[in-house]
Amino acid sequence: MKSKIIKYIPQSLFALCFLIMIGFHIPGIKRELHRINMYQKVISHQKIGYEFNGLEQFTKGIEYMGYYTDKDFSKDATVKEFAQAQYMLTPTILEHNNLTHEYILFVCKNEVNAWKKMKEIGASPLRRNKFGMILARKNNP
Repeated sequence: MKSKIIKYIPQSLFALCFLIMIGFHIPGIKRELHRINMYQKVISHQKIGYEFNGLEQFTKGIEYMGYYTDKDFSKDATVKEFAQAQYMLTPTILEHNNLTHEYILFVCKNEVNAWKKMKEIGASPLRRNKFGMILARKNNP
């Protein structure tokens, strides 16, 4: 019987040491999780308008521009995206779903819809950024 107890002592000692080490590191893990959570909150506020980066250099000198989207404009996220586009492309004024302007910004969740609409109104893409935002110009304004 004594030999069975001696046999389990190293395993028990290892498990005890392991639990002590976990307990010792819990405050550090909590601190790091808190830092990650705070970082995610800050990052979510710093994303404003990043989808429209690179287009502002092509809209200089354009006073008014159409803005077309196939997204539901009654949802807050879509309205916020429109506001972000307006902010990033200032001083150009964007007009929601107005396809009468010479220049139109296509912001579609499905890029095929943007291409169909461009073909329908006779527009050609000038610039597409890596986020799928397409700046187009009507062929015969």
